[in-house]
Amino acid sequence: MRNEPQIFTSLQRQDAPVDPEILLDLEDDQLVESILSESIATKQITIDGKLLNVEVASTLKDRVQGLMGRKQVGSDGMLFFMDGQPASFHMKNTYIPLDIVFFNEQGRVIKTDQMQPKTGRSRCNDNVAYALEIPMGDAKRRGIQMGSQLSTKIRQLKESYADVVKVSFRLRINVNGEKKPTVTDILTDIRAIPNVVTSNQEGSRDAAPEGKNMIMIDMGFVDDAEFGLRDLQRDLLAVRGVDMVRTVSYGGEPYVRHQNESLLRQVVIEALQADS
Repeated sequence: MRNEPQIFTSLQRQDAPVDPEILLDLEDDQLVESILSESIATKQITIDGKLLNVEVASTLKDRVQGLMGRKQVGSDGMLFFMDGQPASFHMKNTYIPLDIVFFNEQGRVIKTDQMQPKTGRSRCNDNVAYALEIPMGDAKRRGIQMGSQLSTKIRQLKESYADVVKVSFRLRINVNGEKKPTVTDILTDIRAIPNVVTSNQEGSRDAAPEGKNMIMIDMGFVDDAEFGLRDLQRDLLAVRGVDMVRTVSYGGEPYVRHQNESLLRQVVIEALQADS
């Protein structure tokens, strides 16, 4: 995990003395809970021609989070897009023993190392373009060593993430009744929308300012000539259990207020205009 500014959680402390170790455990549990709804895109890469399915940590938030809080990797590993500078990783709140592999801009392995849960650290003093975390022992098992070659298409993969736009929505959901989808079902369907790279539920259900039956979603999607914000809004509204979509921010900036009305209303207006 990248040694960058940390994401800290907050706890409301009571007046009565609290065992510091218990407090740290509670903070760790909060951190784990906060990242369980995060989904990071899985892509295929090769090292010396051998295929791996890896999650891609392309943003600063993804790199800081890394594999924190997990009890298992969930794929073959996690690939980090780095900034071409010396890099340090640490294992705070990470419970899986890991191998870490550092690559240069040409995709050649320039260092391999191992990190133990919670306390492990690793640093590469050479310029790092990519880093790969995999379960401990996998580097040796897969024959990954100094000079091993990452897929020649890795640059295209990295460049494809340059077009990812961050966007935030508030969704009104209908999950009441036996035949209604759960919040988990809704999030799963959202992650299957074309061009969606990441999606994360921010806070708990009903945490949005509008209150009951509202959830807040942060997403990353590839906004291109074939699929734009309007397409994403329509696909969100088509997800079973979603009956209102409100865009909050786009590209890190607040969405223009006069455009920030529910898509449901826009669709109804357009339908009425078409019938008139």
